[in-house]
Amino acid sequence: MKYRFADCEFDSESFALHRDGVFVQTTPQVLSILLFLLVSRPRLVTKDELVDEVWDGRAVSDAAITVRVRALRQAIGDTGAEQRLIKTIRGRGFRFVGEVEVEQQPEPQAVIEAPAEVEAASGLEPSTAIQPPSIAVQPFGLNDADGVYPVFATALPDEILTALSKLRSLTVIARGSSFQHPSFSVRPRTVREKLGADYSLAGQIDVDANSLRLLLELAETASEETIWRETYNVDVSEIHEVRADVVTNVAGQIEARISNNELMKARLQAPDHLSSWQSLHMGWGRLHALPLPRMDEADDFLTGAMQLDPGYARPHAALALSQYFRILWSATGDASEMIEQCLATAHQAIALDPYDPLSNLVLARALSNIGDSDGFEVYVQKSVEAAPSFALGLADLARVQAMKGRIDESRKTLARVATLDPMAIHPESVELTNLIIEIQTGQMSAALVRAQQLSRRDTLMINSCASILLTLHMASDADSANAFADRLKRRFSPARLKQFFSSVHQSMPGVKELIESAAKQHGLM
Repeated sequence: MKYRFADCEFDSESFALHRDGVFVQTTPQVLSILLFLLVSRPRLVTKDELVDEVWDGRAVSDAAITVRVRALRQAIGDTGAEQRLIKTIRGRGFRFVGEVEVEQQPEPQAVIEAPAEVEAASGLEPSTAIQPPSIAVQPFGLNDADGVYPVFATALPDEILTALSKLRSLTVIARGSSFQHPSFSVRPRTVREKLGADYSLAGQIDVDANSLRLLLELAETASEETIWRETYNVDVSEIHEVRADVVTNVAGQIEARISNNELMKARLQAPDHLSSWQSLHMGWGRLHALPLPRMDEADDFLTGAMQLDPGYARPHAALALSQYFRILWSATGDASEMIEQCLATAHQAIALDPYDPLSNLVLARALSNIGDSDGFEVYVQKSVEAAPSFALGLADLARVQAMKGRIDESRKTLARVATLDPMAIHPESVELTNLIIEIQTGQMSAALVRAQQLSRRDTLMINSCASILLTLHMASDADSANAFADRLKRRFSPARLKQFFSSVHQSMPGVKELIESAAKQHGLM
């Protein structure tokens, strides 16, 4: 069916919306609401009916429904004030009130089964918030003369699709829809028109006697611009051993590249015309500004994203991360109020989406501020379990492993972080983990050099102070230890230093006591 109303045309077969002849970018879920309202016109559609039809009866907040209807109104040129096409019946539901012309198509297009809703492939309950950018993962092309790896060409993209869905920062087009497009055989714009995907991942596998070559290409479907291209060469004897690492690496690269692309697009928008998703990325970019985060600017964008979509967990989690950074660089006074605020915001993010890796990570960090080492480790693990390719979570996991003495695991995890999204990790964080590894393995000469270098940095964070002081103290480098202590006294107030060293958490046996002893000896607590 084709539905024409106002200056819009909606094709229910291809699931495409055009306005003034121009393709309208929106999510399949928003289009599902439009289709249901058009089919049900002119009667009232209750919120319960919408939930049953669009969300399959899952628990959905009124705020989430309001956000989707607002997005639909924007897509078709309507507003909540005018309500010339979609009328809100307060407390009951919605009704399509515009005049509609319906055209019956002679032959339905059966090749593509357009999704009524984009669902996460993992089966986890999706966030009741705005839909992030969507991606379609296509089945990979295969050049295998011996026909040994036909299943691999389908299994690998399926595993990548599942890994992407766990990140919670992307909307993943369901496998049943995206796998109808053979890789490299259709243009990205066609994928966009058929599935509403913002990005597409295509792949080609070439196999010879001894090796497998995997070529991947990530494209933005609107511009058809390739934003990431990579080739992996694997020995055929090691395919199954390295497959999980390839999937994790690919998922991490895709998230990083799409996030960066979304940030660049958001920078081109006027500040008062940003969507909630664009506001989130503008805030996120400022949180990872080097050498220091720009927290005030980040908070403005993140608060704006929360106001536009109060049910979306990610802006709350990012705001908690901003509050955590404030605690790390807070130089004066009592940080108790900031610590409580960070904990409350992190708990709110978890309540909105308990499977979001960033929400779990910021709760872990918030708990570290009160010396809860067990809670820190539990939620770091939850973060990585939720998304094995989440670089920020893996960086903190590497530190947990180092503190637990699992040195080989820690080094491997750090190596994975470097291949995923190294730009997301503050350099001092990696240096701190390496310092802990050197302390644990008795490499005191190397640890001393690293600690001395860290102690002189202008961007020193307070959570690095304990390990640096411990290294200088254990190495009996009295001059460096005294100089570092004097610098801390100039940088942080006595109350702030006492509060920090009193709440230090360490998983290395006896280390907390050593740190406290060193801090007292140098007048830091």
